[in-house]
Amino acid sequence: MKKIISLILVLAMAISLTVIVPAFAMSDDGSYYKYDSTWKLSVNSFLSGCPIENAFDGDVNTFWHSKYTAEGSTITWKEEGPFKITVVFPEAVPISGFKYTPRNTASQSGRALQYNFYIAKDETSEPILAMGGDFTDDANPKSVSLPCNVTVKKVVFEITKGVNGYGTMAELNFMVRDASKEDVTVDGFKAYKESHTYYAIDRKDFKANAVSIWDSGHDASRIFDGNKGTFWHEKPGDSAPIILEVDMGKEYDIAAFSYFPRQDDPSVKCHWKTYNLYSSTDGTNYVPVISGGTMVVNFNEKNVFFKNPVKARYFKFEITEFNIHCGCAELNFYQTKEAKASSDLALYEQYVMQIGSNEMKVTKGGETAKTVTLDVAPYLDNGTTMIPLRGLLAEMGADIAWDGNNQSIVVNKGATKLELQVMNPRVFVTDSVYGRVRYTLKGSSPKIKSSRTFIPLRFVSENLGYNIAWDQSTQTITITYSKETNAVAE
Repeated sequence: MKKIISLILVLAMAISLTVIVPAFAMSDDGSYYKYDSTWKLSVNSFLSGCPIENAFDGDVNTFWHSKYTAEGSTITWKEEGPFKITVVFPEAVPISGFKYTPRNTASQSGRALQYNFYIAKDETSEPILAMGGDFTDDANPKSVSLPCNVTVKKVVFEITKGVNGYGTMAELNFMVRDASKEDVTVDGFKAYKESHTYYAIDRKDFKANAVSIWDSGHDASRIFDGNKGTFWHEKPGDSAPIILEVDMGKEYDIAAFSYFPRQDDPSVKCHWKTYNLYSSTDGTNYVPVISGGTMVVNFNEKNVFFKNPVKARYFKFEITEFNIHCGCAELNFYQTKEAKASSDLALYEQYVMQIGSNEMKVTKGGETAKTVTLDVAPYLDNGTTMIPLRGLLAEMGADIAWDGNNQSIVVNKGATKLELQVMNPRVFVTDSVYGRVRYTLKGSSPKIKSSRTFIPLRFVSENLGYNIAWDQSTQTITITYSKETNAVAE
């Protein structure tokens, strides 16, 4: 009898884990569910002649458009967003993501720039936010993957920002169940997503080097400038393999990376196809992480997840095959929530100084604060806090170069360089995002006092990424660096 009961329990568990996939029609390649008249479609704004059905008819040349009125070529009124497209399936269906295809006409108006994607377990339940983010302003299809398969009855695609304030869409497709992903319910989706969310590491101190570069305008630093419109490009004619090296500045536990291909490439001729990836903690001894990795040749961002986190400071990409040319617009690295919390604590810095005192309290990571004695004390000069050149910056880990001939100072920390000169209000700041920019100091310039060089605290510290707090009553300055990483990959 016990054996029979056990067998029944095993069968029941097997049945409960089985995913029932409705017999919906699919696209020719089996990647998407195919719309039919049993789907309920609705939208909160549409233009006569451009109904929401156009976004599901399988024809990229037709499109849905939000409502507006015009007299001739002059727009007299338009419906304001956000624009919400609601789809109710005839029965619950597992989806693994969606694809948004923008309007493919000469006019760019209405293309989605920002979106939210909601899911619901039944037709009457309040949808929950599953995904949200930004789209590039181009006609390329945008595929967004969910971290798992989730069984839904209703979905809502919301355009929160469209070009020129309109909303348009050529097609909206829903990806079928992905056998490589776990299956969850709508009720369990939030917890699953939180446990499988990866946090982008701040790339401010990242450096990149490539053995092949087209020219100075396409060097490897472009992959960390935060601009998808710029890119690293190999020297045309160089053959595979092409090597791209990354130094993250510090050691991290890496769980994933993302590759964003060149975007202004209508012929799709500058994309990775196959690659090998190696990691290192010392920049000399490398170990394989991925061998024979592959990339689909399209404009979508590629998220690659490691089976186990990799402890590394350096990565080396060996691109073994590319589509005519080799390039990259953006490259990101991610860590788990637990690793992020640990590295955030390890990277925390606080320095407390007081006007007239040569003692500085230093706190780094989870260590107990220590007191460092400066050779001279900071002082106020016409409202500007001036600090000795070497004390604080040395504790921050910055490199300092002094040229006595012209009394100039160069401060390097990570990817940031500051160029200052005694008694000169003009300074230069170079970083990976804005390049070399000239500023004019509003307060006091660097100066020499009692045979010591002093620099303006706030300008230097803030341009190195630190926050400054001033307590007037005690004339105390608190300089803090706290790593905050908010971008995620799922």
